[in-house]
Amino acid sequence: MALHINKAQKPFKRDLRITLFFAQITNTGQFINTVKMHLMYTLDTAGKRVYTLKKVLNGEVTKSAHPARFSPDDKYSRHRVTLKKRYNLLLTQQTETPVKA
Repeated sequence: MALHINKAQKPFKRDLRITLFFAQITNTGQFINTVKMHLMYTLDTAGKRVYTLKKVLNGEVTKSAHPARFSPDDKYSRHRVTLKKRYNLLLTQQTETPVKA
């Protein structure tokens, strides 16, 4: 078993992402059994983050230290609008409701 850090991807990024690659190298130089580990954290008694690579630390489930991915490019917006038009659910298709004072 050999330790290899993939140089094509930078292991240390701006958002503190640490990705380690463990791979077994065959005779032809190909990599197999690649495993990714991501930085996780738990909160200590003072409320500060304690970083680790473990999923469970001292019986406590750790949280991911990476922000959730968000894409402003909504691929399915057109389909939602089409369905709302079909079933008269768009706000422009609704009857006016009186505003309660």
